[in-house]
Amino acid sequence: MSNQRFCIGLDVGKDALHLCKAGAGQPDTWQVQKIEMSEPDWYLQLLDFIPPNSFLAIEPTGWHYSRPIVAALELREVVPIIYQVNHQITANIRKAHISRAKNDTQDARALAYITKLLQQGEPVRGVQHYNHFNHMAGQVIRLHLNSYRRLTKQTTRNTNILRQLGHSIWPALGRQHNAWLRFIEYGAITPDEINAFVDERAAFEVPDGRTLRPMLRLASELPPDIMAPQPIVAAVRTLAAEQRTLQQERERIEQLISVLVLQGPYGEVTHRWRSVPFLNDMQIAALHVATAGQAELMTKAEFTAAVGAAPDTGISGSIDKTRAGHGGYRPARDAIFLTTLTMQKPSNWKNQSGRPIILEYFQQGHSAAACRRKLAGILSGIARAEDGHWPQKKG
Repeated sequence: MSNQRFCIGLDVGKDALHLCKAGAGQPDTWQVQKIEMSEPDWYLQLLDFIPPNSFLAIEPTGWHYSRPIVAALELREVVPIIYQVNHQITANIRKAHISRAKNDTQDARALAYITKLLQQGEPVRGVQHYNHFNHMAGQVIRLHLNSYRRLTKQTTRNTNILRQLGHSIWPALGRQHNAWLRFIEYGAITPDEINAFVDERAAFEVPDGRTLRPMLRLASELPPDIMAPQPIVAAVRTLAAEQRTLQQERERIEQLISVLVLQGPYGEVTHRWRSVPFLNDMQIAALHVATAGQAELMTKAEFTAAVGAAPDTGISGSIDKTRAGHGGYRPARDAIFLTTLTMQKPSNWKNQSGRPIILEYFQQGHSAAACRRKLAGILSGIARAEDGHWPQKKG
């Protein structure tokens, strides 16, 4: 049996696959085979083209595109060694060695050329071993995070509607929305119902220990004889019940995420990141998804780009500064943004043992964007260090 390892580039698309096997001659002359995904035997054509003893390079096209490819390759006992190549690296190699034209055929050749360089022992930036298990674990967390974000958006919409309905009944109900929601839990929605509830239970207690003062203050501002149309009351009751269901589901996902971030490839880095003040498990999960569970293997620059904290550009002259973000996984960008914002407030550090690095950096006159990059760099360093943790206050 030949020990030759074939170097193959695979450009993955929704409707077709473009495969190129590195050979002799210039890369722009290498043959490229196109496989239509609509053909029933597409996976057999794929297996015929890719021998088990191969190096294979793909781009990070997303779980839903890469999963069928890996599933087909796993039909054999020996799976090729798979590399994942950053899109920008593929573009750079293609422009330098193959063609400045951007199409699937040229990208497949560029990926094959990158694979050949790796086999020859030449380092290529922006290339990592593709770990299917890590990718699958990250996809599970991503699905839960996306569900959580949808639930949060719906909760916010319902809250706004309830506030509007409360105002339509009586302005104080919309203004003191949280206190009103507590009364709704007990079935008291309108001012007359709230006053009756307070009169009947002059010394009532809230089971979970929440303070009664806001509720009593709200009741004191309501005229006793104000009623509301029944359709409005029914709508409030329905929305309040939906809010409780949404909140329960959000809490369930939070608990599940706290378990998932400690499993598989995430456990060690999660323990390190938990030392970071104000960073919760939901935000840690977003960072894991953004880095495909390989934060400890990334350079500082790669990590910063993955979490959306990279600067706009290093090019001088006029630049567009109106873009909302700088790429990266949106929940990870939000995690960096919110954690940095919290760290910039002096009052938040009073009961913290960690050193207020971001606050000190901000007080030195650095911009909020620079502070986000600073935090991303620190998180990257913590992930890569075996004993990584957030620095403590001196003394």
